[in-house]
Amino acid sequence: LDPAGLAARELAQRAEAGLPPATAMCAVEGPERVITDFARLAAWPECAEVLGRVELPPSEPGAEPLWRLLVRAPRRAGGELAAAAKKALAVRSAHKEPGAVRVRIDPVDLS
Repeated sequence: LDPAGLAARELAQRAEAGLPPATAMCAVEGPERVITDFARLAAWPECAEVLGRVELPPSEPGAEPLWRLLVRAPRRAGGELAAAAKKALAVRSAHKEPGAVRVRIDPVDLS
């Protein structure tokens, strides 16, 4: 077994796919209207790439559909990406916006 070789191959594959840790990524999940508002509030770095919104499979029958927004940036802009998400969360909180939102920075997986 070659752990260093395996890690190097996985990092190369993740870099090719544009996934952390090769890039910085922010995953935002919640109801569609919440995701839309969050995307409007967030001042993403200019180098960031918004990968769009996708509807997630229902967690249970009859549950409100959840959506995910992915934002990717070069690793060097990871701090700016996290700061933009934090500021958008703070604005939502200050305005007492309804609806839950989940933000993950550099998620290990997207499930």
